[in-house]
Amino acid sequence: MSQSVSTSDALDELRALAATINARNRDLTEQEADDIADRFVRDVVDDMIAEGKVKFDAGDV
Repeated sequence: MSQSVSTSDALDELRALAATINARNRDLTEQEADDIADRFVRDVVDDMIAEGKVKFDAGDV
């Protein structure tokens, strides 16, 4: 079942979610937030590599 959501409604929902997340994370330092973001991105990339969605050559790193 497909549900149609307007762009405006989607943006409103994302803004509300961002406000909720910001309120929960006010005690994080900028470094802690960066570390969490780095770990999240690394996990996503690792998952995409494992699923064969992207190829990664660590030879140049």
